[in-house]
Amino acid sequence: MRAVEGRRWYNRAGTSPHDEWSNTMIARVPLVLERQPEGGYTVTSPLLPELITEGDTIAQALANAQDAFAAVAEIYEDRGRPLPPTNLPVR
Repeated sequence: MRAVEGRRWYNRAGTSPHDEWSNTMIARVPLVLERQPEGGYTVTSPLLPELITEGDTIAQALANAQDAFAAVAEIYEDRGRPLPPTNLPVR
């Protein structure tokens, strides 16, 4: 398993309860990278079943995982659900 760090920036268009770009979320989420027989990698998270993405390389898959995490975090926020707690340290 690997961990991905996601940052969520809120804009001034009203998606944040705060006025500026001041609200940032940093989270470490366990990821599972699985090599696909046809090439590339699929990324999932046992902590967030909604997080699923892919990439042709490990680097691309992890970059896509950051985008997928931001999308999942937004869904949780829109639904008023907290993200599941993790035991992974945030540095």
